[in-house]
Amino acid sequence: MFKSDRLLLHFELSPRCNAYCPGCPRYVNSSRVINPLLEQTNITLDQYMRWLPEQFIQQRVHRAMFCGNYGDPIANPEVVDIIKYTVCNLRDDAYIIVNTNGGLGSTRQWSQIGNALKNHDRHTVFFSIDGLEDTNHIYRREVLWHRVDENVRAYTATGAVGMWDYLVFDHNRHQ
Repeated sequence: MFKSDRLLLHFELSPRCNAYCPGCPRYVNSSRVINPLLEQTNITLDQYMRWLPEQFIQQRVHRAMFCGNYGDPIANPEVVDIIKYTVCNLRDDAYIIVNTNGGLGSTRQWSQIGNALKNHDRHTVFFSIDGLEDTNHIYRREVLWHRVDENVRAYTATGAVGMWDYLVFDHNRHQ
């Protein structure tokens, strides 16, 4: 099989999010009003498994990315099971990327995600944290710092790979 036959997949696991980031297409004009055209349903594990049977993942998937243009993947109540299913069926040269603001989920969920991803150095969670305790909430509105801190610590305690994805603004440039 040629490398070009392998797919790079991006999944919007959930349209839900705890943040109200300015300019997010989830909201109308940077308000707290959810875009009325955005369907508020999560991808279920059953749907995901139907769309991506084990053999398909093994043969065709090079990268599975769980990121949100409209929501945070951790808002999906089945995110841990979806990640585990994907990990179990990926080839050794394939990998998973998760993008999150880090403020959702429990420390238990983050430990489970870390344990699922820790045995592959290319599986990575990118934590979009734009500053420290005194500045992250300016752009990531309503994201609670103590939750981010607890969740990142629970994930990294497993030994899984995590990266800090930091948007630089005037208000956080000094950090």
